[in-house]
Amino acid sequence: NTWFPVFTNTEFKGYLLDFQFQEDSTIVLGSNKGLVFLDLSSNRKAEVKWSGSFITSSTIKNKDERWLISGGRAFRVLKNDLNLINRDNGFTDFPISRIYCDREKNIWFATQGDGIIKLGNDIFEFYDQSHGLLDQPITSICHDSLGNYYISSFGSGVQVMGSDGNLSTIDNSLLAHVTSSTIDMVGNIWFGTRNQG
Repeated sequence: NTWFPVFTNTEFKGYLLDFQFQEDSTIVLGSNKGLVFLDLSSNRKAEVKWSGSFITSSTIKNKDERWLISGGRAFRVLKNDLNLINRDNGFTDFPISRIYCDREKNIWFATQGDGIIKLGNDIFEFYDQSHGLLDQPITSICHDSLGNYYISSFGSGVQVMGSDGNLSTIDNSLLAHVTSSTIDMVGNIWFGTRNQG
């Protein structure tokens, strides 16, 4: 593997909060300066959109629709038109930790008070304690090739929701305080934790 500083030839000055690959050789970076599009095919040219926004998480559903989290609030971007999504849209007013798009193009929201929320076919579905989720802020969500969703929390570890909707808890004290999670290209699931790496 070769490591290289991606911002050496750019004028971007800021720090990064989120990282996502796109199919068109672009890396999308959430930052304290806005959403940064880094084109790896053109001398690593960086383009910043929504400058001045503090973007903590983002995901893309299709070429016309992107979702952003800024200040704990969810924004839907349709053809560059930015719209706040809240309780008036059937959503939540609790802060959002992370956002995730699965292979079926459902959008998942990890919340700090309303469990997890799934957006499929323009309908918000809430999963909370009444569905078996533990009562803790949800920090991230990702899923594997078998259709299992890994729901991470800060205080109650990781729960796995199978394709049948049933929940189980991973019994591992190292995963008690998970701050982030992702799945790599070969299917390994990685968890970032407080104090455990």
